[in-house]
Order: sequence, then C-alpha cells, then structure tokens
Amino acid sequence: MAVTLSLLLIVVLLLFGVPFWVTLGLGTFALLTSTQALPLTLIGEGLFEGVDSFALIAIPLFVLTGDVMVRSKLAYKLLNFAEAIQKLHGGRCEIGWLEDSYHMIHVDQERHKVAHMTADFFGAPHVAAAVVPEEMTA
Repeated sequence: MAVTLSLLLIVVLLLFGVPFWVTLGLGTFALLTSTQALPLTLIGEGLFEGVDSFALIAIPLFVLTGDVMVRSKLAYKLLNFAEAIQKLHGGRCEIGWLEDSYHMIHVDQERHKVAHMTADFFGAPHVAAAVVPEEMTA
C-alpha cells in the first residue's frame, strides 16, 4: 500500500510539472516515512556521502576554469603565445577548433573530426574512412 501511494505521489507531482529530482526525493521521503523501514537520519547521511566526492567538485571547477579563461581572453593569449613559439622555433603546428568536445578527459563528441584532422596533419591515408562521417570527407 505504501509503495502504491508513493508511486501515485510521484506520478501526480510529475503531472503538475514538478522537476524530476524533486519528485523522486519527495516520493522516497514519503515511502520511508510511511514504511519506517529505515530511520530518516540515513537520508541526511546518504546526501552528505553522495556530495563528498572529488569528481563532483573537480568537474564543475574544470568547466568554470575554462569559462573564466574564455571570458578573460586568457585562452586567446595562450594561443597567440603558442603561435609565437611556433614561429620562433619553426616546425609544423596546427590548431583545430572543436565545438562539441570535452577532450581533457577524452569524452569526445567529435572524435571522427579529430582523427581526420590528425591524419591530414601527418599526411597519412584515412584508414578508418568508413568510420568518418560524410561531412568530414568532403
């Protein structure tokens, strides 16, 4: 009975347009209070342990750092510095702009574009041509 009421509460809250995370939280709270299977103090402990994670702090700070670098024009200054070093020492250098890429941790939405650009840079044949999207081969 308690599970049915909890699920009904979740469905009603979703129909009223309450955000999903709030709906799940209230449904869980209603289930725990109606069944008394676990003490409610475990909710606070579970929330604290869930937030006490390095990745939950590192990822938003990494994104914030990138945003600060772009807004303060530091990213462009670093690119200009890299181009100046390249002109000073010579050698091949290429900068490719990727719009949908989170390449620092290799979750890359444009991996085919990176592979294509790398092959072009080194003058290598495109071995995985079947994997490269059509817009990249044009």
